[in-house]
Amino acid sequence: CIDPFVWIDAQGWSHVLLHGSYCECGHHYASADGLHWDKSAGNAYSNVVEWQNGSTTTLVRRERPQLHFGTNGEPTHLLTGAVDQGRPSGDSYTLLQRINTSATGW
Repeated sequence: CIDPFVWIDAQGWSHVLLHGSYCECGHHYASADGLHWDKSAGNAYSNVVEWQNGSTTTLVRRERPQLHFGTNGEPTHLLTGAVDQGRPSGDSYTLLQRINTSATGW
């Protein structure tokens, strides 16, 4: 995994968000002391994106995760580089996706 996104939350916990390889999507690790890290259960995000109209897109690649934070310091949106199925690997775009912090455990 490369392209780590690192942040410290309001409680002082350190977090790392990493992308996986191809269909294996993001990984989230957290640490209270910066030395011992725990991996969150499941993936941090999926390669299946649900759009506002209810349709879905399965991504071939999803990488370079970054987070946008609200005024309260909690992450509100996930930004990733994305490639749809059937597109050439160089034909990528930036995907902005609202996240539900209570569902992700962040």
